[in-house]
Amino acid sequence: MTSSFAHRSMMKMFAVMAVLIAGGVSIAVTQETVSFSRKGSFPKGVSAATAPIIQAKQGFNINLWLGSNGTIGQGAFTDFHPPGDIGCEYPVNSRIEHLFGAGIWIGAAIDTGRPGQTQRIYSVTTGYDWGGQGPRREMYGHQTARDTFFRTSIYDLHTPNRRGEDDDADGGVDEDELDGYDNDHDWVMVTDDVGADGTADSLEVGCLGPFNVLTNPDPAFDNYETGKLDLCRIDGLGNHPRKNNKDFYTEHNGIADHGEPNVDEDYGAVSESDVYVGYKDIFSNPQVAGHVPLGISVFQKSYAWRNFVKEPFIVMEYSIVNVGNRILDSVFIGFFVDPLVGPFDVANIPDHKYVAYLSELRTGYANNAIDRPSTPIGVTVLGTPRPLESLRYTFYWNTFVNNPGTDLDHYERMASGEIKPDQPNTAGDDTQFLFAFGPFKTMAPAETLKVTFAIVSGDGVEVGANPLVTNARKALAMFSNGYRLPAVPPSPPLRVAKGDRRVTLNWDWRLGDRFSDPLQTWDDSDKFVESLPPSHWRRANPPAGHSRGGRIFEGFRLWRSESPDFVPASFTLLRQYDVDDDLGFEFGTGIQYEFIDSNLTVGKLYRYAVTSFSIPRVTIVTIPDPNGGPVRQDTITTPNVESDVGTNAVEVQMPFSPSARVGEVKVVPNPYRTDVDYTFEQGGWEGYSKFWSENERVIWFTHLPEVALIKIFSLTGDHVATLRHDDAARTSRGKAEGQEEWNLLSDSGRAIASGIYLFTVESILGTQLGKFVIIR
Repeated sequence: MTSSFAHRSMMKMFAVMAVLIAGGVSIAVTQETVSFSRKGSFPKGVSAATAPIIQAKQGFNINLWLGSNGTIGQGAFTDFHPPGDIGCEYPVNSRIEHLFGAGIWIGAAIDTGRPGQTQRIYSVTTGYDWGGQGPRREMYGHQTARDTFFRTSIYDLHTPNRRGEDDDADGGVDEDELDGYDNDHDWVMVTDDVGADGTADSLEVGCLGPFNVLTNPDPAFDNYETGKLDLCRIDGLGNHPRKNNKDFYTEHNGIADHGEPNVDEDYGAVSESDVYVGYKDIFSNPQVAGHVPLGISVFQKSYAWRNFVKEPFIVMEYSIVNVGNRILDSVFIGFFVDPLVGPFDVANIPDHKYVAYLSELRTGYANNAIDRPSTPIGVTVLGTPRPLESLRYTFYWNTFVNNPGTDLDHYERMASGEIKPDQPNTAGDDTQFLFAFGPFKTMAPAETLKVTFAIVSGDGVEVGANPLVTNARKALAMFSNGYRLPAVPPSPPLRVAKGDRRVTLNWDWRLGDRFSDPLQTWDDSDKFVESLPPSHWRRANPPAGHSRGGRIFEGFRLWRSESPDFVPASFTLLRQYDVDDDLGFEFGTGIQYEFIDSNLTVGKLYRYAVTSFSIPRVTIVTIPDPNGGPVRQDTITTPNVESDVGTNAVEVQMPFSPSARVGEVKVVPNPYRTDVDYTFEQGGWEGYSKFWSENERVIWFTHLPEVALIKIFSLTGDHVATLRHDDAARTSRGKAEGQEEWNLLSDSGRAIASGIYLFTVESILGTQLGKFVIIR
């Protein structure tokens, strides 16, 4: 039985209506998040099906929706998503979809018997599952005021976030995890206990108005006061609840909550977008009949980068805590993926995908081999408490009708160790896949198990300039290096000298330049360079305070663009110069610092840039044999990193040589025809055709004297426009000398008509009279 995309969307719409009615939740959609407003506290007996869910979007070059219930993709929207919103999109703005839903699975053996009795059962808590009748989840997000989405970044200007530094000067380095507890013991109840909103009563405004010490001492009704009622909310029975729940009434509750001044202020952001959320599986009414909650709390972190990591992957880190009173034995972790791969607006894309497994990279993925454009989606395990090579792995795919339904079915599938053969890339079934591994040690109450995955995409699976395989390797290498980003050699200073139809480019670093010397770029985390002899130039004379790693500079790349606008993608490679040493990276051409670009077109605009690039990054990982043979060491080589082409880009417009005598000034083009395309694509100078408008029309006066006054007249002698030309002023603004452009508008701002026009050029050389033609 195969579900169509339309059928699944309809099922989602019915599901969300049920959720909204049951939970009293109003959903508001914005560009970044979907938020909810709650009428009253959650009633006892809440289930995963009726728990309100909030969402957050994560990522830059790949976008992924996250739900507060352990689900990612479209499934994060409580089985409904706003029309046109995509669960996981890559490339951004391409409208290529990847995920109907996905989520973590946690399975374990537990003893449910009374003291002295043994009743061993197997339970699996699912963040997302599809069992034929629809999606199922056993996680419950936003149970407390602290279990909600919050963001931070290495660029955060409001919270000290520099990793590895004592940002708050309290004598510790990144010692306070962002978990809502006072790990570094600098929270003081008298001054800091202002609740999860971080606002004191005196500054709050609530349903009864602003603060008043006598009539409204708790405007937000967020104080923990067991004997008083919350007059701004009602519970499931229509009554005002007592303010006796420390999870919801967080001010004066004696707990260090998120948002309070001195809590979690020194944790050190990992990425350019850290998104954290917490959720649990503790229910009175599980969604699936017979399910026994494991009694776990999950703290989920996700990391994404815009500038430092160009590859499309998002890291998902799960800290799973046993918050119950039972021992969890023989724990297995899984990731269930319900892919939806292909252009969002194409019909039947659920039936156009296939799923497969890359054993060496421990990556399950889905791809669409029918619809174009399409890009794959994969899940790669990065780290667990046990060495990756010591785990038992399962990769299993099926269709909806064959999906196991009971907790025991789920657990047996996770623990089976079966690696199912790849689905043929001509398959037409709407399949999902489960990627699982374990077992892990027994988890006693209060113990934590931490696992890390990466959601990975690419322009292809194994081939092309940016394949999923390379990006999975990059994610593995980055995780293995503790998320320490590789050092990027800075771009060198770029100097340009113009000549006759040529430019001389020089990028030799000189003492006093505002750029650092690229050749001296040192990376403490590079283990390959660190393995070189101390006498090697990459290791010799390390900078003060550095004893590990080494110099990772490898070469320069010289780029040129002929685009009228700064467009990074328009730059093409002219030359590469790389180090000629004994390591054998790149071509060994040797380093040079000067290049002459000749035979350039007079009057044309050129842009140049020189980037610096590093040696490839080498990481050693252990690879298991899927057939049970001995493990082996694999070297993961990730591409070198390179400075940005825009750092030192310079603009050069090749000059028309200034006049040396009267009579050399010309008008280009002459005649000017409005039925001719003078845009960049046609070799002209009026910008890109897609941005062109009547305001872009222009003619040039060329070979002008260094200083001149240009006057334009109609054939009858009426004055039309005056232009003032000064080479010194033009070159100071980066413009070429010997030319001046006119936008075909009179001094009064009117477009000129077709006809013959006269011009004069007055300078110390004398006066030149000429004419040109405009044909509309």
